[in-house]
Amino acid sequence: METLRPSPVQWPERFPGMDEFLTMSDTPIYTRSTDYANNLTMEDMAKINELAQLSPKQLIENIKSMHDEIYQLGLREAKEMTRGKLLGIFDRDRVPKRQP
Repeated sequence: METLRPSPVQWPERFPGMDEFLTMSDTPIYTRSTDYANNLTMEDMAKINELAQLSPKQLIENIKSMHDEIYQLGLREAKEMTRGKLLGIFDRDRVPKRQP
C-alpha cells in the first residue's frame, strides 16, 4: 500500500482567506449557476429538439462539421488579421488624433 504524504508542490497550502476571495469573484469555477432554460428562445428549443432526435453517429458527424466550419472561420480570420497588419490599419501611431 502506497501512502501519500502532503507535498507543497503538488498540493500547495492555500493562503488564509483565499477560498472566501475566490468564491466572491466571478471566475468560471465559482460563477453561480443560472437557469438557462428561462433564457432559451423558441428557435433554441427547436434546435435542441432537432439535435435530440439524431442518432449518436449523426450527432458526432454534426459536431465534426461544426468543428470544421469553426476551423475554416479561424483561418479566414487569421488571413484578415494578417492583411490588416500588412495594410497598417492596426497601427495606432499612423492614425492622426482628432482635435476637439
